Amino acid sequence: NSKGNMTIHRLLALREVKFETEYVFPDLFGDGGRQLRFDFAVLNDDNSLKCLIEYQGDIHYAGNNRGWNTEEAYEKRKVYDERKLKYCQDNQIMLYYITYQENIEERLEEIFNELYC
Repeated sequence: NSKGNMTIHRLLALREVKFETEYVFPDLFGDGGRQLRFDFAVLNDDNSLKCLIEYQGDIHYAGNNRGWNTEEAYEKRKVYDERKLKYCQDNQIMLYYITYQENIEERLEEIFNELYC
């Protein structure tokens, strides 16, 4: 887990938001039949899905050819990110992004204000 994901996890827990991590849909796959995962699913009291939150670290914006973050891996991540976005659009699922350039706490506050107001 990235520092960003850990921060989001901590802030959701502090707010006592009902959520799941690594959320999957049974009909959303990447290459080789591997299910694509969303970082966080915010749930309603009845466990139905309220929205999804994706943390977009710097690896979602460029490959650096160091270790596993190759150009090829970056291109695959872009395809998967696009696939997840299209899935949410097609299924009318609210998807929020928090980027590594944003203040996570402030961005979550914006999302909560939209969801709960």
